[in-house]
Amino acid sequence: MYFPKYWIKAAVKGPNREGEEWETEAWGWSDISEEDARQKALSRARETLARLPLAQRGRGKQTAYYESSPCREIILEDLSKGKVRTVITRNSLGCDVLNTDSVGFADIDHVPARVSFFASLFGGGTKKREAEKAEWELRTLDGLRNWQRENSSWSFRVYRTAGGFRLLAISKLLVPDAPETIQWLQGVGSDPLYQTLCRNQKSFRARLTPKPWRCKIPNPPRCSIWDAAAKEKAMEKWLEKYRNKAAGFAVCEFLETMGSPTPLAECRSMVELHDARTSATSGMPLA
Repeated sequence: MYFPKYWIKAAVKGPNREGEEWETEAWGWSDISEEDARQKALSRARETLARLPLAQRGRGKQTAYYESSPCREIILEDLSKGKVRTVITRNSLGCDVLNTDSVGFADIDHVPARVSFFASLFGGGTKKREAEKAEWELRTLDGLRNWQRENSSWSFRVYRTAGGFRLLAISKLLVPDAPETIQWLQGVGSDPLYQTLCRNQKSFRARLTPKPWRCKIPNPPRCSIWDAAAKEKAMEKWLEKYRNKAAGFAVCEFLETMGSPTPLAECRSMVELHDARTSATSGMPLA
């Protein structure tokens, strides 16, 4: 789990492998200085430009993307304790995110079924979607209970989210990219993209504050948290509005514990932190 202190985006222009002019952008990161991050960004952009495939013709812009790059998020709090490293970061939507290297979280997403145009036109779409989601929840919870019974060394807390379920493993500390962790994530039906993130970033993540659009406020201003200080005022103004709106919503709702209800000592403090920050027992609407 790694969150660099400095991030800089840099662009270079030059010929691609066929000698045609391109502009390439890349992010660079560093714990030393902004200048060190800038030099690394330039180096990565040049490397990308040099690797542009022969099939890419004409002028254009190519952005370097590395799946294994660290998360480009600012650290708000470091709450590491004992064996467990824990930091709270802010993501691109302005939400607080819990990141931990050894307490397992899993996301299970509900993919809504399609509703026909005529059903939605005459008001039947909403009821049909609600019924389909309720059925999916019952089916998923039954599947989770069956999995836990067949894997009795595992215990986890189950939460409902606006988009599905969240699990918090409480019976053991986990290594994010270890085979037993991947087996758990796959066994409970965790989102494949989340599984990839766990492996690549060597961490587990759980959003602690609501998504802005679910609170009926716009996304944060398009000025990165890593941009110049002149743009910080706009972000601070947005954050104040966001925090006021977010206070009326919960991120998840605790439903039940599957397996032993007594958490491992290191997991107990994570449960307390997570449930308090997400308002998991408040009864407020989910966002």
